[in-house]
Formats: sequence, structure tokens, C-alpha cells
Amino acid sequence: MICDTCGSTMQDSVKTCSFCGNLESTLPVLVKNFLENTILNKKYYAGFWVRAMAVFLDSLVFLGIVFMLSLIGIFIANILGFPYYKIRDDIVLGWIVFCIFAYFVYRIFFTVKYGATFGKAIMGIKVISLQDKTLSWGTVFIREIFGKFLSELTTIGYVITGFTEKKQALHDMIVNTTVVYDTNAQNQYKIFVLQFIKMLGFGVFLFLLLLYV
Repeated sequence: MICDTCGSTMQDSVKTCSFCGNLESTLPVLVKNFLENTILNKKYYAGFWVRAMAVFLDSLVFLGIVFMLSLIGIFIANILGFPYYKIRDDIVLGWIVFCIFAYFVYRIFFTVKYGATFGKAIMGIKVISLQDKTLSWGTVFIREIFGKFLSELTTIGYVITGFTEKKQALHDMIVNTTVVYDTNAQNQYKIFVLQFIKMLGFGVFLFLLLLYV
């Protein structure tokens, strides 16, 4: 047997390592090698359904925020003497364009910063690059804008996630990324939520600023 703490060779009948005194980490060499080459170092790729649930959660949260801000805007407009039915079409269109822009900014920022949006963080998954140690702004921009546009345009771009070796969608293949389960996701929740609140506050400020312009 071999001690997986110090690597010393031990007799099979010995339960305590004579070098480091470890009692619990004595494993047969074959078992130790199996764990190191499979479970311990393996990336567990996230499949289609868990990623779809992450997108659903992102959409649910974002639409909830948009709805809340819209109600606040209508309330303020009524106080200022502008009933909702008198709000100009260009203001409504501008608000819709701003929300779409904010959604993409949100996805790109949090993917680069944490490898995950709110939905992915809740599901315990994150985006990783298969060629670089970290995700670059350019990689994420292409993935989230052009890559996902092609995936949605063809539909099959999302479906192939369940059939590729590393669970890659079309937009993943374009920039050589994939989505894996993040074992350290819980440790990032606090920082993630704080950043999310800061961005939400900035979004509310811009919304109120546009309302008065």
C-alpha cells in the first residue's frame, strides 16, 4: 500500500504510516492511481438540461427586475403628471433597447468575472476556456453575441450539447469553451451577489436618468 499523504510505501497489514503517522489515507496503489486519473482530476461537463435551467433562472430574474423597474418608472411618471398611456413610443422603444443591451452586458461581465451568471451560479456550473487559463473579454463577447446568435438561429446549435464529448454547444465550439460543474461555486455566492446588487443599482440610476432626459 501507499500513503497518499507522504507517498511512502507501506506493508498491506500496516494501518498507520511510519513516516507521517497518517491513519486514514492508506490506499492501495491501484485505487490511488484510479482516483487521481479519473474522479479527482476529472472535469464534469454540464449537459443541456442543467444549462437550460440556468438560462431560465437568468431570464426569470432579469425579467422580474425589468418589470419592477417598469412599474417604478410608471409610478414616477404618474406623479410627474405623465400617465402611462401618454408615454411616447420612442421612450418605450428606448427602454426595450436599453434592457436588451443591459442583459448582454450582464451576461458578458459576470461570465468574464466569475465564469457564471446568476443562473449558472445557482446551478453550480461555470464557463471555462479549453485553451486558456482564464476567459478573455473577446472570447466571451464572441461567445455571447455572435456564437449564441448562430446557436439560436440554427436551434441545433443548442441541441448538440447533449451529443458532444465535452458537452459543447455551437457557441462553445466557435471559441473553444465549455461549461463544467463548479465545486467552489458556493464560496463565490457572497461576492457575486454584492456585484450583482451594485450593477442593479447602477442600472436603476441610468433608468431614472433616462426618465428625466
